[in-house]
Amino acid sequence: MSTKRIKKPEGLLKHTHCKNCGVSIPFGSEYCGPECEIDYQKFKRRQQYQLIAIVAALIVVVAFVFLTR
Repeated sequence: MSTKRIKKPEGLLKHTHCKNCGVSIPFGSEYCGPECEIDYQKFKRRQQYQLIAIVAALIVVVAFVFLTR
């Protein structure tokens, strides 16, 4: 095992990535701009509606199976 320390690159600053598009942004920010924030909110809302639709469909299928016995 080597005892050499790995040197960090000096050009990298603390940063994060946009939740929507993945672009590097300053540390502490969540989105690169208002457009990305709106797109991300639309995506999350659509994802929530899809989950509700899947759960509702599953309940209907289970109810149908039990009622047709």
